[in-house]
Amino acid sequence: MTRVFICYSRKDTDFADRLTADLKAAGVPTWRDVDDIPGDTAAHTQSWRRAVDAALRECTHMIIIVSPDSMDSIEVEAEWNHFLSLRRPVYPVVYRDCDVPYRLHALQLWDVRADYAGVLGRLVGLLPREQPAAQAERVPPEAKITPAPTEVKASASDIQPSHTGKPTWPFVLLTVLGWVVGWAIAAFADPPIGVIIFGAVGGVITGLVLRWAEPAIKWRQIAVMALGWIIGWVSAWVICEAIYELFAWPIGWGIGGAMGGAVMGLILKRAAPAIRRKQVIAVAFGWALGEAIGGTLDVVIGGPFYGPLGLTLGGFIGSSIMYWQLERARRAAETQPRRA
Repeated sequence: MTRVFICYSRKDTDFADRLTADLKAAGVPTWRDVDDIPGDTAAHTQSWRRAVDAALRECTHMIIIVSPDSMDSIEVEAEWNHFLSLRRPVYPVVYRDCDVPYRLHALQLWDVRADYAGVLGRLVGLLPREQPAAQAERVPPEAKITPAPTEVKASASDIQPSHTGKPTWPFVLLTVLGWVVGWAIAAFADPPIGVIIFGAVGGVITGLVLRWAEPAIKWRQIAVMALGWIIGWVSAWVICEAIYELFAWPIGWGIGGAMGGAVMGLILKRAAPAIRRKQVIAVAFGWALGEAIGGTLDVVIGGPFYGPLGLTLGGFIGSSIMYWQLERARRAAETQPRRA
């Protein structure tokens, strides 16, 4: 059935009543447990669960009322996770401020606290409608929506996908600075210890900057990033030492960048499900390309193996491509939130 499943916590019943009534008034067919499960069925837990399971299978869209109570509810989490696994459109409607799980951050968040009528009116345009198109045109959805309570003063920008739409150049510059700092610290130690220090410092700073851009990244994942960069740069050093020819520098640097970039891309995909496999490949390729070009520049200009000019160029190219792919994934998730 073409209906919208209303996923919510019972502690948000008042808002759920209001939202459901406004959706129905706008011609949106909805399903909600208290409205669509008969009283005798709702009185029995197993019968109630079977009715919810059937609705989850049959409904085509879902609205999640996002609040601290709903995000703490095991039932609510199970419902929206199941719906996402079916690859059906999910629309998180922010009712109260809370920490939003990273899987929902990959979708567009509809914050109705500051402009209930306007935001809900735009959301209604993406939902199935029962009324004829001509009637829908005569009666705009906004006109049917009850006004927002005057006490709701929170800004609509309080909860949004992390840094979406903001410039990426601060992240790129900080990433480049991190690798230069790593090179400066590592210069006081001989290889391979210096190489390990360089990969660890540069990898940790790069991970911290990425976590600033994508807060869903966990601290242990930053440690994995650092380990990936250590392995990548030790591999680059081994290649350069073994071959010891001019062409070894771009090859070694490129392989090191590919290894570190691949680890970063895979972790980014786990933290931000909007990232696709081809974008993980693009991140790894971007770092490989950047470091290969940086290694070539280091050979042409001359100087120590870990020259700051080569690292600056390599870090700039690699991080620029990485944040470009992250921003592309976020924009795609916002403009096409249906996931189907």
